[in-house]
Amino acid sequence: MITSLESKRFYGPAHLATSASSLFTGAAGKTALVHEILLHNSGSAAATYTLHLVPSGGTAGASNRIFHGSLDVDETLLISLGGGGLVLSEGDSLQGLASAADSIVATIHGAEVS
Repeated sequence: MITSLESKRFYGPAHLATSASSLFTGAAGKTALVHEILLHNSGSAAATYTLHLVPSGGTAGASNRIFHGSLDVDETLLISLGGGGLVLSEGDSLQGLASAADSIVATIHGAEVS
């Protein structure tokens, strides 16, 4: 039974690192619903991004990669996740990386349900 639904920004705006790192982790006793991921290339050259949905206790890898692409300089991409959104249970994490430092800025919005 849902007792609380809180809209929130889970991450950013901040640059993705050049190695896979956690953007946010599902909180204890809550379910996170990611509704939008906004990516923007603020760098001086085209850059790639990769996002992973990593189960609790896991590591980022090919089996949990959910988005991968390239953005030109000043290009912005809005990934809108319909339905209930991307679901993260307690301990699951959304991890990301970029091909170049200080290039891809990410912002992630959604809701937490408890």
